[in-house]
Amino acid sequence: MTKQTNFAIVGCGNIANRHAKAATAFGKLVAVYDQNIDAANILAETHHCKAYSTLPELLQQQDDIDVVCICTPNYLHAAQSIECMKMGYHVICEKPMAINSTDAAKMLEVSRLCNKHLFVVKQLRHYPSLLFIKKIIEEKESAIFHLLRSIVCGIGTEIIIEIGEALKVPTVVHYIHNSAIILIWFYGYLEMSHHFG
Repeated sequence: MTKQTNFAIVGCGNIANRHAKAATAFGKLVAVYDQNIDAANILAETHHCKAYSTLPELLQQQDDIDVVCICTPNYLHAAQSIECMKMGYHVICEKPMAINSTDAAKMLEVSRLCNKHLFVVKQLRHYPSLLFIKKIIEEKESAIFHLLRSIVCGIGTEIIIEIGEALKVPTVVHYIHNSAIILIWFYGYLEMSHHFG
């Protein structure tokens, strides 16, 4: 008999609901943490698990966790992922994994040293519209991106792929960091010709 996978969620904002649904579909959600204990209590009540108001409390008191889902603001991803792996847990981290390459490298190093898996959410690669665009790009060298709109905290970035004059394919990618991830997936890493800032 296969052992059930037990999940904990760190950060009980919007995206935590999706992680909670996935956790209950593939295992059991046993604990949640948010510095806003009301948010933690709401998610805990919905999924019949324990709520914590500090991360150390969750990691030290809840001894049945296998995987921790990091769903906090971006600037907390690296430190919290590292803390969880050092305590012996595998980590699923929302994107972006870190806000700079130094922190990302530390996360990978801790994953290796602690022999813990570190997963970074990349669900966009499974969206049918983006799979379709990826196929077009691979088959047609003349495919051109038109970035029509970029809204960091709004609906998202609308991308239109134009293949000659014949076909235009619109799709929406939410949030600007998703746009960067998708562009790298479509084309690979590109050489930077201009530096801004």
